[in-house]
Amino acid sequence: MATLTKATRQLTKRVLVYGPPKVGKSLLVGGLAKTHKLLWFDLEAGSDVLYQLPVEAQANIELIKIPDRRSDPIAIDTMLKVMKRAKGEICHQHGKFRCPVCTKLPNYSDVSDVVDMQEQNLTNKYIVVMDSLTQLRSSAIAYIGRGKGDDYKFEFSDWAKLGALMDGVLSEAQAANYDLVFISHEDMVDAIDGKEQIVPVSGTRNFSRSTSKYFTDVVYAEVKNNKHHFASSTTYQNKIQTGSRSDIKLEDMGTPSLLPFFAHRLS
Repeated sequence: MATLTKATRQLTKRVLVYGPPKVGKSLLVGGLAKTHKLLWFDLEAGSDVLYQLPVEAQANIELIKIPDRRSDPIAIDTMLKVMKRAKGEICHQHGKFRCPVCTKLPNYSDVSDVVDMQEQNLTNKYIVVMDSLTQLRSSAIAYIGRGKGDDYKFEFSDWAKLGALMDGVLSEAQAANYDLVFISHEDMVDAIDGKEQIVPVSGTRNFSRSTSKYFTDVVYAEVKNNKHHFASSTTYQNKIQTGSRSDIKLEDMGTPSLLPFFAHRLS
C-alpha cells in the first residue's frame, strides 16, 4: 500500500459552473477554447453566445447540439450513453445516440456527429463541456413522466428514479479519466444548519444539496456591481456553495478565468 507521498495524484479536473441565467457562465467556460479544445454538448440551445469568442477560439470548439424538449426528452438518454463511454453517432435532427431513423439515411455521416468517449480518445485532447445540468434534470423529469399527462404529480418512486438517472450521469463524470466542465443554474435549499443556501440545480433539492461532491471545483457566477463576478473558494460566502480542491480563488482574479484549473494541460 502506497503512502500519500508516493500515490499517483489524479490530474483530471471536474469543474461545475453555476448561477442565475445571463451572468456569463457559458462565456467563462468558452474562454477555455483560447488554449484548449472543447467537446461541447449543447442541451438547451445556448451556444450562440460562443460566437462572441475570437474566431481562433471558435475553431477549437466541437459543438454537438442535442435538441431536448419536453415532448421529446432525448438529452437524458443520450448523455447517459455518452458518459458511459459508448462509441457511436448523434444525429443532428433528433440528438439521439445511434438513431434508428437517421442511421438508415444514405448521407448519415453528413447529418450526425461521431462521439467516442473512450478514455484513450479524450485524455489530454479535449475538455468535455455539458450545458446544462439544469436541462438534463428537466429532460429526466419529462422522461420519467412521459405518457402520464401534463397534470401528473410525481410520486416518491418517481423522485427516486430522478435521483438514479442524475447519479448515473454524475457518477460517470466523477470517475472520468478526462477533464470536464458542467454548467448549471441555482436553487435555494435549507442547509444542515437550517439556514438557506444557494446550490447548483441537478435533481431534487436534497440531491442538489450534495451535487458538489461529484466535482473537484465549484464556481458560482453572478452579476455584482454591474460586472460579471465569479467565485470558487470554500470560504467565499456561507450562503453560497463554492469550493476548490486546488485552492483557486476566482474572486481574487482581476480577469476571472478557468484556465488555472486546467494548468496541468499546458505543462
